[in-house]
Amino acid sequence: VVKVNSAFAASCNFKSDFLHPIKEGEHYGTLLLVDVEDGPPLSLVDVSQPWELVLLWVVDTWIGNIDREINGNTLLQHAGSGRFHVIAADQSDCFGGASNFSSDGFPTDFLKQGSAPAPAILAAAIGASGGRKAVSEAIKTVQGVVGQVSGVLSTVPDSWWGQGAIQPSSVLNALHTRAERLPSIINPSAWELPDGVLL
Repeated sequence: VVKVNSAFAASCNFKSDFLHPIKEGEHYGTLLLVDVEDGPPLSLVDVSQPWELVLLWVVDTWIGNIDREINGNTLLQHAGSGRFHVIAADQSDCFGGASNFSSDGFPTDFLKQGSAPAPAILAAAIGASGGRKAVSEAIKTVQGVVGQVSGVLSTVPDSWWGQGAIQPSSVLNALHTRAERLPSIINPSAWELPDGVLL
């Protein structure tokens, strides 16, 4: 949460490069990283740890992110030897997108949502990470952090919940349900070669 005072808001609004007026108060912000490039990665040889792509896809499926493939919604951080770590950025279209999240249809529509859009190199990343076992491990990793969701939601200012039609308990329940359903949504066993040999 970024706290904007009146002087900072006025200085931003004086500039012409902001599309919308900046208001005094609390805003959502992300850390500025200066040592990154826009993703997504175009080739597996660019990725230092393919597992990061597998985990990101599983997390996106869990939170219902729908626009990871857009340029800049992943960042690439130098890892040496011409390779990069993959960092998630711009989660504004999670929960099936902002319009779905703010509609009366959430969480019903969110719970019906399938897997996240797969990056072009996902199959190669899964293969390089261990195939079906890597997908299952990513699911277990997500399920292992579900207990932290309540604490994260408690950091959202109360006034923000008041502006929307959704309650934190609804978000919490939806995320718990999706985490339990991840194996059936993603189907790790699908990541096998036709002859039954694991990737």
